[in-house]
Amino acid sequence: ADPNAVVLYEAPHRLVATLSELAAAGAGDRRLVAARELTKLHEELARGSVGGLAAHFGALELQGKLRGEFTLVMAPISEDELQERANDAREETQARARSLLGPRLEAGEPLSQLVRDVAAELGARKRPIYELALEMQGEMRGAGPQAESGSTEKWT
Repeated sequence: ADPNAVVLYEAPHRLVATLSELAAAGAGDRRLVAARELTKLHEELARGSVGGLAAHFGALELQGKLRGEFTLVMAPISEDELQERANDAREETQARARSLLGPRLEAGEPLSQLVRDVAAELGARKRPIYELALEMQGEMRGAGPQAESGSTEKWT
């Protein structure tokens, strides 16, 4: 999802499908302005969420009242949402790294090769993978975590 404001131009026969696809792709709660016939005599503006406007224009389409070219302006993603998405991505990467490291650590693979392979597979930096591998080795030996590598700040 593009975190910036997005401007789309859409024909009336594709408007509802486009809004529905945006909502299905995770943009259903983003604010949107739908401008019909901009700079013309019958200019109209509709404001709301992507999902709400998809329903609104869907009803108009069923009544055959959806006409004119539309300019859609979707608001940027908020800083809070961007931070939440980044945190979710870091947690997911860390969980995937744990699942990839575990069996290979138990099999006794060399740490340097293991870290290199997992980092390449995940598209992550090697250092946080290495720190996680050391932590997991310590847990396997019963010593508990050796370092504070549970931090998620390095995972992207």
